[in-house]
Amino acid sequence: MKNNKSSPIFSIVLLVLVLICSNISAQANISIYPEIKNNQICDEGLSLSSISPVSLNSHETILKEEFTGGIMPPIDPDLGQWVHKITAKNATWYIDDSDSYNDPYCATVHRGDYEGLQNEWLITPSLDFSEYNVIHMRFYWYTSHLTAVWNDVIDLTVSISLDDGKTWTILWNEDNFETFICWTWQDSGEIDLSVYSHKSNVKIGFWYYSNNITEADVQEFSIDSIEIYGDSGQLICDAGGPYEVAWSWNMLYGVQFHGSVTGGQTPYSHWTWNFGDGNTSKVRYSPNWKYNNIGTYNITLIVTDSSNPSHIAFDNTTVKVIEAPPSSFEITIQPSIGIVAEVRNKGNLNVSYLNWTMIIEWGPSKILKREVGNGSIQFIGAKSFTSIRCSYELIWLGLLRVTIDVKPLNTYRTEKQQMVLIAGKVVIPL
Repeated sequence: MKNNKSSPIFSIVLLVLVLICSNISAQANISIYPEIKNNQICDEGLSLSSISPVSLNSHETILKEEFTGGIMPPIDPDLGQWVHKITAKNATWYIDDSDSYNDPYCATVHRGDYEGLQNEWLITPSLDFSEYNVIHMRFYWYTSHLTAVWNDVIDLTVSISLDDGKTWTILWNEDNFETFICWTWQDSGEIDLSVYSHKSNVKIGFWYYSNNITEADVQEFSIDSIEIYGDSGQLICDAGGPYEVAWSWNMLYGVQFHGSVTGGQTPYSHWTWNFGDGNTSKVRYSPNWKYNNIGTYNITLIVTDSSNPSHIAFDNTTVKVIEAPPSSFEITIQPSIGIVAEVRNKGNLNVSYLNWTMIIEWGPSKILKREVGNGSIQFIGAKSFTSIRCSYELIWLGLLRVTIDVKPLNTYRTEKQQMVLIAGKVVIPL
């Protein structure tokens, strides 16, 4: 005879549905248009103090290795061949096309059936840092949290040598990352090498070590998209852009420029913006200007530093004032591991310099609140999109309200509020 009692699983599902129905508020993208709704919010003008200068990405690449050539050890067209030191012939660094960060290849070490010592090195060609004041390195890596951190049966260290590999100083180790997502490409972050500025014959070594066959099948480490870049300290300015703005937006708020400068000797004594219509400005970083006509304008920024004799830098860009409505955005939270949202530009206007924040709320009446992500998006083209991600690894069981706020410079800000269900690390938008 069948048992007609409701199963515990059905009861749990029913309880979750009741909680969802009782807690979900309106879930919508809120485009904030002051001309349409008086109770919605709009920046009543973009004051200069609200726009801070961004760090200028003016670095010079010293070495960049994507392993796209499919050769081990790789060969840099300018610097020459990397060095491959092999202990385990059957389990050393090799070119891997199974799951690279940047297609088609990465560099991988995998134990597999090999039971001996792995003490494997992959060393860059000689690098010359003599012309740089500031130097950074960045790469992407991929492994199992279980073998690399919890059980510590594999080890990857990035080290630097100034004596042709006789002695090494540790720069980075994966043990520093107590929490990361298994089998997901991780960003090393910027590794500051500036203490080694003005040095020559510098080598960077990627060292993999394992003498333990525990969990042999998942002893694997991959690296990809290695870049070492420096800044010579010379005076460089950037006028930002190219800018696009709807004619209606230009009439209300004008064009907000976004200048940056690096190097040289501070303070910077003179700034001059030429707006391309016969007008100029001495406002630093972020002047605002309204154009009288639709069209394309050539912009020039000139910056002078305080050295003696002074250095002068200039940069050119363009502004297009277009007879089109301002772009609108659609923000969609995706089913994923962690909170990930797609930010889609639905208009025919390119949008630039978007500042965004991500906030979660939970608890009775959502009284607990925390910002879990923020950043800047330099550019989203017309009819295109990009993705933003929570900066924290969230492990939770229950409902959260997620609020995402996107503030571009050349169109209206958009806010998304939505409830999500989190089960462990899995996020399900509701």
